[in-house]
Amino acid sequence: MFEEFDEILAVEDPVDMARRLDEQDVKLERMARSYAELDRATESLRVTETDPSGAIAVTVDAQGRLLEVRTGPVVARLAPEQVGPRVLACVRRAQAGIAARVEEVARQTVGEDEMAVHVVSTLRERFPAPEPASPPRTTADPAVLSFGWDDSDDDPPRRSHRRYGSRAAEVGRRA
Repeated sequence: MFEEFDEILAVEDPVDMARRLDEQDVKLERMARSYAELDRATESLRVTETDPSGAIAVTVDAQGRLLEVRTGPVVARLAPEQVGPRVLACVRRAQAGIAARVEEVARQTVGEDEMAVHVVSTLRERFPAPEPASPPRTTADPAVLSFGWDDSDDDPPRRSHRRYGSRAAEVGRRA
């Protein structure tokens, strides 16, 4: 855009320069209106994502801010430690969808504009597509207190009973 002004200012004929400046002014006013329309459209833009089970749905705005979390009856069947990761996964998927929606609105309002391409590119960097879902981790029930070693370990921890036995014998002798 600034190159265009350099070209206009390089024109020697003042009448031609004034005409080109007027054309540029009209072009800038049109762009300003288009960007104002884009701003209004993206201000009301919302993206909603739902957990595959239907237990959780979230809505984010064009800035990626979480606006709403809704839960359905299925959420009652989830373990408490599953709810948070599912909410975050929904939020990340919703945020990743923002760029496509803004790109769609930008095409309708400003067309294939350099600034719009930059905005969409920035949104894609800020909210990348989430990693594919990994299998759910199994965690111990937080209400159960367990002692000993984790059954998933190959070998149980080694303990020296001799030390405890000799200490117990010492304590017994003192008494």
